Amino acid sequence: MVPARTDAVTCAGGSAHHERQELLIDHDHPDLDGDRHVLWEHATVLTGADAAPVPDGAVLVRGERILAVGTRRALAAAAPGSTVRADLDGAFLLPGLVDSHQHVATPPSVPYATAQLEREVYGGVTTIRVMADDLRVVAELARASAAGELPAPDIAFAAFFAGPSFFDDERVRVASAGYEPGTAPWMQAVDTHTDLAQAVAVARGTGARAIKVYADLAPETVGRITDEAHRQGLLVWAHGTVFPSGPSEVVAAGVDSVSHACLLGHEGRPIPASYAPPRQDIDLDRFRDRVPESVDTLLREMRRRDCVLDATLFVDAHTGTPTPRLSAAARITARAAELGVVVSAGTDFPTTPDDPFPAIHRELALLVEQAGFTPARALAAATVGGAAALGRSADLGRIAPGARADMIATAEDPTSDLSALRSITTTITRGRRLDRRGFDPRARARERTWRP
Repeated sequence: MVPARTDAVTCAGGSAHHERQELLIDHDHPDLDGDRHVLWEHATVLTGADAAPVPDGAVLVRGERILAVGTRRALAAAAPGSTVRADLDGAFLLPGLVDSHQHVATPPSVPYATAQLEREVYGGVTTIRVMADDLRVVAELARASAAGELPAPDIAFAAFFAGPSFFDDERVRVASAGYEPGTAPWMQAVDTHTDLAQAVAVARGTGARAIKVYADLAPETVGRITDEAHRQGLLVWAHGTVFPSGPSEVVAAGVDSVSHACLLGHEGRPIPASYAPPRQDIDLDRFRDRVPESVDTLLREMRRRDCVLDATLFVDAHTGTPTPRLSAAARITARAAELGVVVSAGTDFPTTPDDPFPAIHRELALLVEQAGFTPARALAAATVGGAAALGRSADLGRIAPGARADMIATAEDPTSDLSALRSITTTITRGRRLDRRGFDPRARARERTWRP
């Protein structure tokens, strides 16, 4: 899509940064006379970009795509007469949230997964990145979500590669039942003898968007996996340390994102030979006052390579008690953001079954409380950052012409206070409306019980 151009623009403040868009139209989709146009109006539109908010704004949607963004007056005049008018009652309209690190089917349970996904989408999450589960279940959930058959975020998922020594892990057994460990198309054991062209092609056939590189893989093997995955059009999402491969070796392999900020703390220290316990933890004393020079150099290289950091601070806080590992992970995340590394917001764990809101709310709060992000910057991690982690910056994480119509409406402004996310009234996913009042958080709490 060519860049959209701006029509009928009025300026306030005398500079491009403060320009207020009266009407922004996607000129790749000029036909505004088709059916099922919806004008989401009477909202302050927070586009997710650096542009100023659009007061008394509106978003014109056709099907699952955004056609135009601007003031209510301008869009009402441009929209066809058959347009459905959806009054948001003065809400704040912002891009849907992306959770860049989720698990919904290890072990596989459709009632558990659908209950979790329902809470996610009614809590404002419109896309999730599933980081390797039983893809027989996940692929069907992704299809049903895309088709509008169940209330759920859009689902992008990865197939899983690790060294053969990893595959006595119990999680592998339950997520690949019916296969010998390491032989399932979505969970493959890889070594120096593996035909990687075939292995990646088999993984690609599951519908995976990426290969997740997990553990017990040497640097040369991580590099070969990455090269072959990219050759076949897949992304590579890796753990920050892929024992015995250290963080800098993982990044040098060319992976697209690394998960778990705490794992980057292994940089500059001897790397354990295997993921299997007993495994030496990071040296927390190195992070008491600052990020060590070796980690700082690593982060600069990530910035140079456009490698996304999937921070997952919630991993070290989901028990409710802050830990020294959380402090180290937060310090690394803060420094990464300072250096210009794109940070995404992933959770890895759900909140407790009786919590009415998903874990992404807590992850964003941790980015503010522990890593020093502003609320707006934390929201960027869950929008433009999440889109970057998925390789979908062109159509996710922003409210703009041509982007997918994934948005949420809140009664209060979350860019000032993240607790305003709990005032969510409406989730719009692929142009479909879900009102928060239609969700009973107590109804399926038992089904959301975590099954380790």
